[in-house]
Amino acid sequence: MTGVIANQSGAPDTGPLVTEAGLLLIIAVAALLVAVLLIVLRFRNIAVGAMAVWSVSKAASGSILAPSPPLTATGGDWRAVDGTQLVVTPDGSHSIRLEYTPNESFVAAGVRAVLRAREAWWTHSGEATSQSVEQAQTLMEVPATLAVPDGFEKGRTIPWDVQFTLAGDVPSTCGDWRFLSCDWLLAVSVDRLNHPDARFEQPIIVTQPRDRLNAGVIDESEFGRNEEAAGTSGALRVDFRVRPAPLDLAAAAVAELAVANDGQPIEGCDIRLEIRMYATGIAALSNDWVIWQDLAPIYRLPVGQTEPLFEIPAINRPCPDMDLPHGRLRGKLRLVVDTGGFRDMVVERDLCLCLNKPGLAAG
Repeated sequence: MTGVIANQSGAPDTGPLVTEAGLLLIIAVAALLVAVLLIVLRFRNIAVGAMAVWSVSKAASGSILAPSPPLTATGGDWRAVDGTQLVVTPDGSHSIRLEYTPNESFVAAGVRAVLRAREAWWTHSGEATSQSVEQAQTLMEVPATLAVPDGFEKGRTIPWDVQFTLAGDVPSTCGDWRFLSCDWLLAVSVDRLNHPDARFEQPIIVTQPRDRLNAGVIDESEFGRNEEAAGTSGALRVDFRVRPAPLDLAAAAVAELAVANDGQPIEGCDIRLEIRMYATGIAALSNDWVIWQDLAPIYRLPVGQTEPLFEIPAINRPCPDMDLPHGRLRGKLRLVVDTGGFRDMVVERDLCLCLNKPGLAAG
C-alpha cells in the first residue's frame, strides 16, 4: 500500500509555475503597451505635422501651389496653354490663354467668363470636432472678356485669351480646407443653341505679395514683419532672426536662432523648428497646423547659449496671412524642445507669411 501511494504522488505540481508564467506574460504585455504609449507621445507633434497636409481632393479647388487640372471640361477638349498664367497677383491686368476644341459643330448664343472667389469655413454642429459642418459662400465675381467666333466647327481648335483685372484688395488664395480657406476659380461657359452648354472650370492662385503686407493692408502684429523678434518660455529665451521677413512661402529663407537656457541641461531632446498657420475664427473653427518643420542636429541643450541655424526651402503652399469674413489666418515660427516626456518646451514668435512670386511645382 505504501508503494502505491508513493507512485501516485510522483507527478510535479505545475499550478504555481503556470500562475507565475501568466503573471510574467501580463507584465511583459503591460511593459510593451507603456513603451508604445511613450513612443506615440514622443512623436505626437511630428505625426500631427505630417498629417497636417492638405487633402488631395482639395487640389480640385486650387489649394496647392501648382494649379490642379480643370474641375469641369464639357462639350469638347479644353486646355490652359501656359500653367504659369494660372498664378496671378492682385492689383493688375492678366491674360490666360485657353484652347477649346468642340466635339460637334454648333452656333453659340454667347460666351461668359468670370473669376470667382469662394470662402469655406467649418462650424460646430455638436460638442465634438468630428461633428463640424462645412459652409461656403462666394466672396466676389470678377468678369473676364474673350473674343467669340461666329461659329464653332467640330474638331477645330479655337484659341482664347481670357482677360481680366484684379483690384489690389481682393482676397488671396489661402488657408486649409478643414478650418478656413479661400479659393479662386476661372469659369467659362459657352451657350450652345439646342445643345448642352460647354463649360470649363479651372482653379487659379491669387498671390499675397510681400509689398501688400508691408503696406499694412492687413492688421498684423507689432513684430510679425520684423526680421528679428524674441520669445520666452520658462528658463528658455529665444532670439529669432528670419531673413527675409515677411517670409515668402514660394522662396527659400534662413532662420538663425540664439537659444539661451537658464535652467538645467536637457538631455536626449529633439530641437524642432516649425512654421504654423493659425486660423482664428469669427464664426469658424479655430485651429492651427504645421506647414513646414525641420529638426536641428542637437540632442542636448546645455545651460547657456546654443545657436542652431535652419535653412527653410520654398514651401510652395498658398497659406499666407489673410483676413476673411469668417476669420483670419496668421503665421508663427515655433521652436519646440521635445524632451520625450508629456510636455514640450515651446517658444513662438509672430511671423508674417506672404506668397510673393510663386514658382510652379514640377509636372
